[in-house]
Amino acid sequence: MNVSMEKQPRMTETVQSAPRGQEAAEQPAVQVSNLGKSFGAVEVLRDIELEISTGEVITLIGPSGSGKSTLIRCMNLLETPSSGTLQVMGETLVQDGKILPKRSQLQEFRAKVGMVFQSFNLFPHLSALENISLAQVHTLGRRRAEADERSAQLLDSVGLGQRMNHMPAHLSGGQQQRVAIARALAMDPDVMLFDEPTSAIDPELRVEVLKVMRDLAQSGMTMAIVTHELKFARMISDQVLFLADGTIVERGTPDELFGAPQHERTHQFLAAIEETKL
Repeated sequence: MNVSMEKQPRMTETVQSAPRGQEAAEQPAVQVSNLGKSFGAVEVLRDIELEISTGEVITLIGPSGSGKSTLIRCMNLLETPSSGTLQVMGETLVQDGKILPKRSQLQEFRAKVGMVFQSFNLFPHLSALENISLAQVHTLGRRRAEADERSAQLLDSVGLGQRMNHMPAHLSGGQQQRVAIARALAMDPDVMLFDEPTSAIDPELRVEVLKVMRDLAQSGMTMAIVTHELKFARMISDQVLFLADGTIVERGTPDELFGAPQHERTHQFLAAIEETKL
């Protein structure tokens, strides 16, 4: 399986959301304003301003410790921002650093904002199909037969239709991550967040996951991706954000940010990446 790293046109057919060629809704899918996050005396994020339009793909790049993963976890309320505002699909979820939904409402919110982590977090005693069906039954209230049908469709869409009865221990890292992506998609999310989804996978298996993510982007799914895969970021993104020291240093289209970075810190980071390839 080969994933070309050249920029490819968006596909018009989709099962998840509207084609990218359609005009984006006026209301951003995600809007972050003046967001900050501190752990004790350590300020990890400050003054973050970010908008993601419906159907847009953004990637967050930058050195380790720059706050990328913390930012994406704040967007799913896995971390509570210390300050600022977060809106998702027009609903204000964080105001002045305070989470507005009740604890009982957070599970429903997270179903609409799918999250894929570095680790796969699959239940080892459940098959691939059962891992995907479980949350549909308990969170969405789907009948088991309906959930299994949806799970089988998603496994087929990520190239694992013949592995649905396999246990996680009998799947490769790339296959387990594809199951995790299918599990998030089974909740019919409005937005998908990815936190370095290929970092725990052997290099030769990463292409499997990157292909699934590329197909999702081309289908029109709204996505925010933390990644060190810079070629992939350049190929898939509508907008690239470079973070360093807890702030967004620079943002732009892939051609702008990778081809002609305006900030010296961005230039240093990209130059260092190039040196490691020598």
